[in-house]
Amino acid sequence: MAKVKHPLFSLGASGTVAKILTINQSLNAPTARRKPTGSRPPTHSQAVMRAEMQAASISWAALHPIDRGAWAALADPRLITPFAKYFKEWRAQNSTVATPPFIPMK
Repeated sequence: MAKVKHPLFSLGASGTVAKILTINQSLNAPTARRKPTGSRPPTHSQAVMRAEMQAASISWAALHPIDRGAWAALADPRLITPFAKYFKEWRAQNSTVATPPFIPMK
């Protein structure tokens, strides 16, 4: 899906089209180029974090709506999202998809 502001190739155009083409403003005119990609593979720490986030999101998606409501009640006073609170406890309790985190006491 395109995230381009203003008509494509107009003076005010900027954004990315189809995750391939990036349009941005240079000093003289809009420039279209291939979207930049990372040149280095992710580090071990990044790969571990991505795997944990993926496992936590699978577990979160499988939660019953009542349980999600309980996590939302815990997250509200702290001004964070329910999933952020869930993931914080996920890491603290060293959870897995088979053993999701317990709802902590208030």
